[in-house]
Amino acid sequence: KSLGLLEDRLSQPGSLAPHLALGYSTGTLPTFVTAPVTIDKLNLAHTSCRKAHGPGKDSLATLDELIRKGVTQNDPDLRPHQLFLTGDQIYADEVPTLLLPAINALGAELLGTKENLTAKKADNSVGTFECTLANFPATRRSRIVTKNAQFTSIAAANHLLSFGEFAATYLMYWNGAVWPDDLFAARNVLKTKSDYLATWDTDPLTAVETDLAPPDAEEQAKFAKEEQDNPGKRKEERKKSAKEGYEEELSEVIAFRNQLPSVRRVLANVPTYMIMDDHEVTDDWYITRDWRDRVLSAPLGVNILRNGLLSYALFQDLGNDPDAWLAGSKRDLLTRAGEMFPGSAASGPVTAAADAIDALFGFDLHDETAPPVTWHYSVPSSETKVFVLDTRTRRTFASRFSPPGLLSDSAMDDQIPLAAQPERFLVFVSPAPVLGLGVMEELVQPAITMFNPFYADPEAWAFDPVVFENFIGRLEKFKRVVLLSGDVHYSLSSHMDYWKKNEPTPARLVQFVSSSAKNQKFGQEQFLAAGFIQQLLGSLYYPAERLGWTLRAGLNVSNGAGRPNPPSHRIRLRREPVLLPTQGWPTGTTVNLPTDWSWRINFSVDERPDDTSADARPEKVRISAITPDVDATTGDAGAAYKKVLTRHVEIFRKNVARRVMWDSHLGVIRFLRDSGGALTAIQELWSWLPADDITEDPDLYTSYAVSLEPTTQPRPAIT
Repeated sequence: KSLGLLEDRLSQPGSLAPHLALGYSTGTLPTFVTAPVTIDKLNLAHTSCRKAHGPGKDSLATLDELIRKGVTQNDPDLRPHQLFLTGDQIYADEVPTLLLPAINALGAELLGTKENLTAKKADNSVGTFECTLANFPATRRSRIVTKNAQFTSIAAANHLLSFGEFAATYLMYWNGAVWPDDLFAARNVLKTKSDYLATWDTDPLTAVETDLAPPDAEEQAKFAKEEQDNPGKRKEERKKSAKEGYEEELSEVIAFRNQLPSVRRVLANVPTYMIMDDHEVTDDWYITRDWRDRVLSAPLGVNILRNGLLSYALFQDLGNDPDAWLAGSKRDLLTRAGEMFPGSAASGPVTAAADAIDALFGFDLHDETAPPVTWHYSVPSSETKVFVLDTRTRRTFASRFSPPGLLSDSAMDDQIPLAAQPERFLVFVSPAPVLGLGVMEELVQPAITMFNPFYADPEAWAFDPVVFENFIGRLEKFKRVVLLSGDVHYSLSSHMDYWKKNEPTPARLVQFVSSSAKNQKFGQEQFLAAGFIQQLLGSLYYPAERLGWTLRAGLNVSNGAGRPNPPSHRIRLRREPVLLPTQGWPTGTTVNLPTDWSWRINFSVDERPDDTSADARPEKVRISAITPDVDATTGDAGAAYKKVLTRHVEIFRKNVARRVMWDSHLGVIRFLRDSGGALTAIQELWSWLPADDITEDPDLYTSYAVSLEPTTQPRPAIT
């Protein structure tokens, strides 16, 4: 109360509040609601991918309104019991230019000492460079990060480098109180832009860039030719591009700051659990074995990985399971972290402490041995238990350049219970969707990857079928499982029925995805929003079916006509485990051995009606019925065409949320139990539409309801 945290504070009359009372009314403390005894009262919230200058509104703030209603209406059942942030809580590789000076300054203030970065120089010696904006200016970090640290981030112009910068970013992304009061003052906006534009006057390279990322012969020839053909053109183009990027970011950063008071209040009023994905450290983190080996062989790469992972430990993981930090490797990590920047030293980090932290993170390991510090954990509560998976640092790789298997065998042993738990209903959190959207994973991502191997993040579960099948097979014994994921910048709901050999009852796995909180995908590609495309996404890839055999010995797939099997199917028959589709075979095809397992995935749709009933979709997205009351042959043909076109435009604009939600949103998971004990899981997606004002209440624009009971449909079979 003495700090003024229990009252609203306005910066000026009529402006958005720079601080909201943490307890929702003056003088009231924050509160939280403990998980209920039974699952049918449980409310879980989840989201991922929150970038300060990402497109769209900050949907993490929608939870503030849900909590506020629960508080003001004195109805705990309206409130979330747990919030799971499932990855990319910050974008360390994509920092808005306007914020980087403030982040750098706050980082230096937090440490109270100079912070150096270690990097290999052009002469192959290793040197140290203080992490200042003079050495590493805004908009000019990409070359050093990609060529020296060996990262593959494609938007690394303002990549975080130092531990101080990482720590400051967490503080700024969750709490507006540490933002400079005059950050958005016109003079500062203009000065920041002027300062970093001036760095491009040194184009093509600054002194530090020349030392850490010198141009090769081909680049030197290119620079010389560009200057000869049109002196100064390259410089002006770079400055123009930087200027346009700065101006595009500005409005999104201001919008982000305006919603921070609500986000801060959310985090004060709900137990929050977090897991990292790649952007907490850098895009493509451990995406291939080759990537891992190259970065861990680069001193600057190791520095940045250490700083990113240590900041994740202190600002995210420390709150997940505090008891785990009281002893053992995590306690050792806290001790070493405290030794990194001692107050008596003129600069840091202390080499011995940094080396010890690297070993705790497993940077010296070259196989799939678990590092001393691990990041998975579980959250038990009454009838449920949530297992949060680390799919980033415990990966397996079939080859040096292949897409990763997101969990190695030893990681699955550590992170998935070995025995069934019939007394609990299990939830698993995987940053990447386990049961993803087929058109993205099987068509779009591979197509893009042909041109740029890292652009589309080729790290879906399905990209390593052996690991995927192993993972799903381990979940089968739990019979009813909910999977929570983010990462992909869209929502979806899908479910899998899984049949195991000699077991009459299949398992039911339900996948709910909520992403992004603020980094809206396909903002301008409106064709994806069309109702037709939404239906196509479902009909092309769902339902999907697979038949599985552990071994191929003795397996024969044939048909009476003696026709050869399709080439793609013949390839599948030569691999182990054998994974076969049920379609695309010659007529009359039969299999001589029963499957060891089989599964069917289907796609969920928001089935709520477009009417005025209590369970209808919100009015803003309802599609009105059309009455064909114009006879185009005898009446006004123009009116008939206009009426049809008007409705098509309405469908185009409003049908986006039935299957896949592309706009920023937050997911809330609820459970219903009927009189017979059958359970249904529901994902509600709360958001603002692009045209909504953040002073309006968010609304429930998409809702998926999926049964958690075993299906009565027959097992998949070749057709």
